[in-house]
Amino acid sequence: MSYLCRKGLNISGTAYKPGDVIPDGAILPNRVRTLKAVGMISEVAENDGTPVVNSQPVVSGSELSTISIPVKGENGDITLEVTPEEVQTVFSLLQMTANEGITAIGKVESDNVLILVHAVDTRKTIQNAAKERADILSSADDGKNAPNGNGEATKGSENDTKTE
Repeated sequence: MSYLCRKGLNISGTAYKPGDVIPDGAILPNRVRTLKAVGMISEVAENDGTPVVNSQPVVSGSELSTISIPVKGENGDITLEVTPEEVQTVFSLLQMTANEGITAIGKVESDNVLILVHAVDTRKTIQNAAKERADILSSADDGKNAPNGNGEATKGSENDTKTE
């Protein structure tokens, strides 16, 4: 399928200006959706060369389901899949004073937010607060994962260690 260039675009060394027709096969198939979503190209009708109405709406940031963010960590690099709301929370925390940030971190329920804040905020007090909150959430999750929620697994393991 051919495409109509909507904004200046350079594909494989060929410059396309608004209004130019981009021939079939010039754009990699995995890039078509993105270029259409940001308004760089539109489909051209096969018969008469007129643009086709965009069948895929432009996706705003609030409609994205997740965003991939690479993070360099102490134990190697990881990629987090974060929601736009989590990104907003991180930026809010980064703009707070240290005391406000520590208080706000105490209310955070998302591991992703805590990991990002720890990775990008250079203030030691904020990094420590994020790490402590992550430890609290982690220990709370461990308690929730016990079978039947009554700690039977712990009791069983204590009995096993006493008999050895």
